Amino acid sequence: MDAIFFFRNQDFSLHLIPRIKWVLLPFCFFLSTLSFAQNIPFTTYTASDYNASSSNWSITQDENGLFYFANYQGVLIFDGITWELIPLAGQNICLSIAYTNGKIFVGSKGDLGYLQPDYKGKLHFESLNSKLSQENQTQSWFDIKHSHETTYFYSNQCIVGVKNDSIFEIKSDQGPFGGLFEVADEVYTYVFGNGIYKLENNTLKKLKGTDRLTSENIAYIDEKDHQLIIATNKNVLYSYKNGYTKKLNNASPESVISSFASSSNPPQKYNKAIGTLGKGLYFLTPQYNPLKTGFLENQTIKKLYFDHYGNLWSASQENISHFETSSPLKISKDIRNETGSILSLIKWKGSVYMGTTTGLFLIKGNSIEKVPGINAKVWSLIVFNSKLMIGSEVGLYQLKENLQKVSEIRLISNLSHWKNNLIIGSLGQLNILSARTEETPEIKKKIKMGVRHFNDIMQINDSTIWLHSKFDGVYKLDHVNRDSVIINKYTTSNGLPDVNDINIFNIKDRIIFSTSKGFYHFNPEDQTFSPDTSISKTPYKITYATESEKGIILSTIDEHNYNKLVHLSENGEEITTPFKRIPNISIDLTYYVDSTLWIAGSNGLYTFDYRIKKDYSKSFPTVIRRVTSQDSAVFLGHYYSPNEAAEIIPSLVSKQTKGFIPKLDYEHNEISFQYSASFYEVPEGNVFSHYLENEDKGWSRWDVNHKKEYSHLPPGDYVFHVKSKNIYGIEGKEATYSFTILPPWYMTWWAYFGYAIVLAFLIWGVVLAYTYRVRMQRQKLKLIVADRTFEVISQKKEIEKQKNLLQNQYEQIKVQRDDIQAKNLELSQAQKRTYQTNLALQELNGNLELQVEERTKEIQAMLTELQKTNKELDHFIYRASHDLKGPISRISGLTTLAKLEIEDGPTKNYLHLIDYTANNMKGTLTKLTQVHDLMTAEVVIEEIDIATLLSDIKHSLKHLDDQDLNTKYTFDFKDNLCIKHDKYRLNIILSNLLENAIVYKRQSRDEHSIHINIRKNDKNLMITVTDTGIGIEPDQKEKVFNMFYKANDIHNGSGLGLYLVKLALQKLNGSVTVESKVNTFTTFTVQIGLAESLT
Repeated sequence: MDAIFFFRNQDFSLHLIPRIKWVLLPFCFFLSTLSFAQNIPFTTYTASDYNASSSNWSITQDENGLFYFANYQGVLIFDGITWELIPLAGQNICLSIAYTNGKIFVGSKGDLGYLQPDYKGKLHFESLNSKLSQENQTQSWFDIKHSHETTYFYSNQCIVGVKNDSIFEIKSDQGPFGGLFEVADEVYTYVFGNGIYKLENNTLKKLKGTDRLTSENIAYIDEKDHQLIIATNKNVLYSYKNGYTKKLNNASPESVISSFASSSNPPQKYNKAIGTLGKGLYFLTPQYNPLKTGFLENQTIKKLYFDHYGNLWSASQENISHFETSSPLKISKDIRNETGSILSLIKWKGSVYMGTTTGLFLIKGNSIEKVPGINAKVWSLIVFNSKLMIGSEVGLYQLKENLQKVSEIRLISNLSHWKNNLIIGSLGQLNILSARTEETPEIKKKIKMGVRHFNDIMQINDSTIWLHSKFDGVYKLDHVNRDSVIINKYTTSNGLPDVNDINIFNIKDRIIFSTSKGFYHFNPEDQTFSPDTSISKTPYKITYATESEKGIILSTIDEHNYNKLVHLSENGEEITTPFKRIPNISIDLTYYVDSTLWIAGSNGLYTFDYRIKKDYSKSFPTVIRRVTSQDSAVFLGHYYSPNEAAEIIPSLVSKQTKGFIPKLDYEHNEISFQYSASFYEVPEGNVFSHYLENEDKGWSRWDVNHKKEYSHLPPGDYVFHVKSKNIYGIEGKEATYSFTILPPWYMTWWAYFGYAIVLAFLIWGVVLAYTYRVRMQRQKLKLIVADRTFEVISQKKEIEKQKNLLQNQYEQIKVQRDDIQAKNLELSQAQKRTYQTNLALQELNGNLELQVEERTKEIQAMLTELQKTNKELDHFIYRASHDLKGPISRISGLTTLAKLEIEDGPTKNYLHLIDYTANNMKGTLTKLTQVHDLMTAEVVIEEIDIATLLSDIKHSLKHLDDQDLNTKYTFDFKDNLCIKHDKYRLNIILSNLLENAIVYKRQSRDEHSIHINIRKNDKNLMITVTDTGIGIEPDQKEKVFNMFYKANDIHNGSGLGLYLVKLALQKLNGSVTVESKVNTFTTFTVQIGLAESLT
């Protein structure tokens, strides 16, 4: 059997619900192909959910919407979140339970009674067995029914009635009773073979002419059109009225009927049901014909019950089940693994055809049959010329009696029609086929287009076609009935918000486009699109839209990325509530036909039947189930009213009574509430909001949490408010709970009275102490006055003595003042002389400054003249060097030619000497040119590969050591060493240092070594060139960097090489040092700042 399971986990303080399984079971009809069943949502609770025996016998629901189940181990209470088990006295098996007029009656094996709450609201079983006769105290009470003000308990041997404070017994002399039936507030029973009886208070009133009806066991009695409908357990139906019976023609179930239930909600489709022994659940048609559901097969159904909202519950030997029979929604399992994703749907000749990614399928009853002949994607289905046209990737097919391929047009993505024309969108073109007869349509026109996939096509008149291609744009084709077709493409540049999911509608001769930001219309004047509010002012993000005779149905995505359906009715109403039962799934396709909306989702195929009317606005109770304080129970879920004089059984009430308003000691100022909502369609989707008067500022946000705790509440009176909201957005009735936190002992009235007495004594003591303190201060003041008088006299004498002393000091000060005045006069005269001296010095200083300024101008003029002369000299040297290079190069060239013409001899030796001298002269001129360049050229930073640079330099100096093959070079630096610097100057530095190392070698040494070491750190580049040549005398080390200076005449050099090194380093913020030992070694060390450090 196919099923879909959904699990949830919750923590409950009563019996826990470790999981709730949402199950969608198919009907029992299976064809030879693929099983397919669409059924109402269905929930099953097993023994592991309610933590009791799996065997259940009866069901009832109270005013607060709580469910009570007669279980093998006692009474189960369910509030949508938590389960609670109430065991019966003596561990009796609970067989029946019923709620009537605020009372919960319970029948068990060997006992009967009712549930009564204690002072904390916890239900317990109270027995009435002692009020029965001795012979009936051991009966098993299988059923409980209510009529008017009397409740009846049923057993085979006796029926017990309870009315107010009286209990009576009803027996039959004709044999045992066969059952108890409640119809229109009347209760009936029957005696096997002896007829049907109506219970009126404590008497049995036989229905005339019903003896023959009781030859079989009666399964149920119902009422229709003011007559009784009586069914045997084989579902043989009879109608009864005024003593006349009539057998009805109807179908029968496959098993014995064990239970019957009827709903008081006539608009719903399934309002009558029967349960069987081992053959599952059946719904009854208005004519009482059974419809097999496939639910609860192989189960023994003991009781069926329709709740306050018209939904069906079942109690069976195996579990407890809940069916949303009031729902217009049906759900199938996910069939994509067998059929592929659904691409198109259509209803034709009473059957629904489904195009998928793997072919064409026919939904037939509770099965799906694949139509043979198409094994490719079927993108579009349409009825044309009384035939089903099938657009697939492998061609166009038609189905009437048989499947027939009618066109080789491949990669078809959409079909549409206009009058007698069939419009086909395929890869790269739009095809128009004509069919004026019953024959196969023929291609009338092909319109080439750069479109890969057509999502929607609509022809609005003989000459105009609108179409949409996803991710491409909207197209308008004009003059399609002429030879030349005008094609206009529209994208976001024309006002569309995007070009992804767009559907085209013709509503009252207006072309409307659904987009990701609501509806748009076309403005032919400026060829743009604008938002359209004629259908809806809400800018829905629309992914798919379907038109129906009742409006437009949208598949949308809200700001929380939640998929939802919206029905826009013709009167402008936007309906979303009925579709909230559909989970958050990706909706691939919607299709409306015959008042039914088909929805292809990511987890199954849904149908929504508009003919089934459901009242979604119906409210429901919110129930406070438990109140605790510091792990101690304060309230356990049930209130009752004080007994009236005529009642021996207290009635349960939904509102808190005065007797249940607790007064909690201050140490219990931490309080916790647990609550639930009596709405059982997706109960885990119920949310709650709460606030506590005198504590919270307002209602809390909606939350799925069903508990709330408060701590450190101050003393006072409080009222806790809680309300709920179901998945449809309907708020439940508000529940309240009042309580009082008593003050601690130190905040009571008698404590304050004691505080007042203590305060009075304290004030009296303070007054006494203050009076004593005043007397003591008065005595002390007298002593202080006497003492102060003596001190004043002594001070007077001391003042007179001080006066005489001050008089003497005044005389001395007068003498000193006269001396100071004389000194001041002398100082004033000295200041005048100093002032005159300063004036003379200032005059002299001014003369000196004039002389210095004139001398400075003379020096500046001489410096300018020298700079000009130096610049002219540099220019002369550069020009002379440059101009001499040409003649010398020609001399060198001519000598080379001459050497080729002249044989060996003295003349050729002279030519060699001339050539050698010319080359030396050319090298000297080159260096002179470099001197000028180094002085004038700017520093140019570029990336330098050290290895490449040294290789180029070594190659350029190859002519200097060609005659000496004993020179050995060694290099020490990192591979791939690169720096950013002035390549021209670095080349001059390395070239001249290496040239110097080559030419100044010892003549007698067999091998000449040159070692080059290069190191780089964060700021500097260190270059060391060491050779084993002739060395440098100590007194000449500082002179070798002078211009034209040569330490010896071994080599006919210019004396400019090391000078060029020094000159290049000046521009690079560098330095060079030399270490040498004659005839041993010479080492030049160059340190250059890297490019980042240059200023």
